[in-house]
Amino acid sequence: MNQQQESYKQLDDFIESQMHSEQAVRELSIVKKAESIFTGVSRDLQEYIADRLDISGARVRGIMKYNDISEFPKGVHHISVCMGTTCIGRGARDILSEIEDELQIKKGERTEDKKFSIDTTGCIKYCAMAPIIMIDGKVHTKVKLEEVRDIIESYRE
Repeated sequence: MNQQQESYKQLDDFIESQMHSEQAVRELSIVKKAESIFTGVSRDLQEYIADRLDISGARVRGIMKYNDISEFPKGVHHISVCMGTTCIGRGARDILSEIEDELQIKKGERTEDKKFSIDTTGCIKYCAMAPIIMIDGKVHTKVKLEEVRDIIESYRE
């Protein structure tokens, strides 16, 4: 059995163990377990879960969105750039572009060494401190383009 087959078997076993749980709890716990096994819940995996639970793929995506569960595999260090209105107005798009250039990946991707991944998020409610990036849940405020490289370097060590 290859790694992917083992991962699906592990997920199937977990799904079976959750079938006695209340539906909303079961659905969330299964999607979270899938994220932990696969380090992301791809579209194919979303459809697999939807089929196994007899729910729509849209419902799985809703669970993911509401609970901030990623579709793509995250790196050891996950960078999220706030794309709220204030952050955009204060240069968040340029910050994202600088991060992508520094890591040589695009939003939704992970570096080849699996150390970094990038995505964006909606407003995280620190508008007075914009632009904002979060790395591994740590908030970096008033980020300037010239600081991006040093911030990333501090996570490489």
